[in-house]
Amino acid sequence: MDWFHADDGDNRTPRGNNPLDVDGRYHKVIQVGFEIAVEMIKAALKKHKKVHWRSAEGNHNTHSAIMLSYYLKAYFKDEERVIVHCSPSMFFYHQFGKNLIGITHGHTAKPANLPGIMATDVPKLWGDSEFRYWYCGHIHHDVVKEMPGCKLETFRTLASKDAWHSAQGYRSGQDLKTITLHKDYGEVSRNTFNLALINS
Repeated sequence: MDWFHADDGDNRTPRGNNPLDVDGRYHKVIQVGFEIAVEMIKAALKKHKKVHWRSAEGNHNTHSAIMLSYYLKAYFKDEERVIVHCSPSMFFYHQFGKNLIGITHGHTAKPANLPGIMATDVPKLWGDSEFRYWYCGHIHHDVVKEMPGCKLETFRTLASKDAWHSAQGYRSGQDLKTITLHKDYGEVSRNTFNLALINS
């Protein structure tokens, strides 16, 4: 999910070594990232009986995504309503009624392979579900595809473009989406919050 734009103070992607623009020293970036995650979970607890957190390890934050998960697990260790998932797998699955949700950042497997990966990894959940979704990041723009057996979606980000991505020609907008799934009927609604609305 690239929660942290950079994985350390070198401000470069771990695999591609691409330069990254980072606002502030790394210890400050980590501090703010932790605080935002905690506040998001606390806000969700006001509306929901249980809150699940999964840090989808991204190509920008290979190690800090893991660190964030274990920080949140320790922070909410006495809160039974918060479940922090810390599996080392690049693929995460969650069943909700007739829905099967798959989450991965999207930089390790081709989109066309994700339905087969889901069916192979969790065949019982696949068979028990009627509505199957892959939610991915990585490319940071909106894509929705009907795939064999499931629907795949990638999302925009709220983050600003840095110099490298801007020079490469990336021009996606910035927004945040909430998706509501009914346990028996799949997706029933969604809301989009663009950056202008959030800053107003």
